Amino acid sequence: MSFYFFINNFHFALELLGAVALFMAAWLTFDTYSVSKEGRILVRTFGFGLVALWQVIAAINTGSDLLSFIGFTLFVIGLVCILGSFLKQQRLAAMPAILIIPSFTAFEGLLHGVGAILLIAIAYASNLQSKKEFNPTWRSFSIAFLLLGIASVLTIFAKGNEISLFSLTGYAFELAGFLFLIAWVWQFLALRIQESLIIIFISVALLLSTIVTLAFSTILITQITSQTQTSLLTDARVLDLHIKGLQQESLAETALLSADPRLGDAIATNDFLTLETIAESFMERYTLGFVTITDAQGTVLIRAHALSKRGDSLSGERALEEALHGTTFVTVENSPVEKLSIRAGAPVTHKGKVVGAAIAGYPLDNALVDGIKRVTGLEMFVYENDMSIAATAFTEDGRTRLTNIPLGNSEVENSVLKGGQNVTASASFFGQTFLASYLPLMSGDDKVVGMLSAAKPQQDILDIVNATNRLTLITIILIMLVLAYPIYVFTRRLTSGG
Repeated sequence: MSFYFFINNFHFALELLGAVALFMAAWLTFDTYSVSKEGRILVRTFGFGLVALWQVIAAINTGSDLLSFIGFTLFVIGLVCILGSFLKQQRLAAMPAILIIPSFTAFEGLLHGVGAILLIAIAYASNLQSKKEFNPTWRSFSIAFLLLGIASVLTIFAKGNEISLFSLTGYAFELAGFLFLIAWVWQFLALRIQESLIIIFISVALLLSTIVTLAFSTILITQITSQTQTSLLTDARVLDLHIKGLQQESLAETALLSADPRLGDAIATNDFLTLETIAESFMERYTLGFVTITDAQGTVLIRAHALSKRGDSLSGERALEEALHGTTFVTVENSPVEKLSIRAGAPVTHKGKVVGAAIAGYPLDNALVDGIKRVTGLEMFVYENDMSIAATAFTEDGRTRLTNIPLGNSEVENSVLKGGQNVTASASFFGQTFLASYLPLMSGDDKVVGMLSAAKPQQDILDIVNATNRLTLITIILIMLVLAYPIYVFTRRLTSGG
């Protein structure tokens, strides 16, 4: 199981721990209200309950905007209630300045900002109450909400990246905050035997269910990841076989083109009109990506796919060199106009002498990988060395493809580009994490010139696991609700001795 999946499960368990801590706090404050009948205590109970519901939603939500909005609404209203239960007593003149909400710049960032402000304000208000009442028991409560406020601030800087340094540090502060909150609740529960027993039963049940859920999801992730890796490697080979098929097609079609006797005559007499007619009709008939005709020195006479671009030299290209030496040859290489492409070369002769070359083939572009994605359903990439030149995946704006981006994984680059091996590993682009298989892209000389990759967003795998976790958790909560009353009756009889 990768670090990415481990952090996902840790976050799930952390949110459930927070829910337990806040439900315990709600239970405690409601028990206090049943004795004192103070309105502010009831408001505080309501606030704890809403924030606890938010923690459950945060644990089970898999990216639904509606569910996130509902959760954040409950979260903010709950914090306002908790803060209001202190303000009614403290009547702080300085507090309105603390609660100024910044202008709307980013919806989610704003909500996290409001949450951070409220959490820190609660820590501040409860600390004042501790000093006013000379009651040190509020210190753990104050520290808990201060730590949760810092965690919320760090979430803003994390920008949704769960494995960034800001996120990981935020999780650490959040865990510490929940532990301080549990410590605050426990010091009161130790004096209430009946409530302690009930919460112990509920907490142990939730703890065991969380352990079982995470163990099951870990096994599920391992199996799904293993199956995905096998599937990715197979689909990367589909792309590789498709490219090899295009190489053989372009080789046969280029040889057929060069055998046209009109072509040699046109090159010998510099008949550009005939060259253009032959090249364009041939490219259209065989649906080639490009057709280029050169003279014996490698100077471009005509490009059927780019008529205005001619007169440059292709000297140094392997397909051209082999063709001018009288041999048909196909390879994958870079050319100034077609970039990295499948290039087949064949000699063009006139009166038994090589007078030029026909170069034809297919560019390794976005259209190529789009076609393979329609077959496999996976994201496909083509790399020239370590730079992506064709991709089906897009950045977060949904319009810009993930091209012209270095892979940035030295382990994969060494294994594939230098060792010629097949590798499956994780890769991150613009905050998106993929599980990807990489195959070497070979030239006609059996040299590695790039990589082919089939990739699946890791979030797709997490969505399956999170859906399973959510279903398991909901089932357990329903069972606990059914058992809540029998547990209450049992603990009451146990504590009353009857």
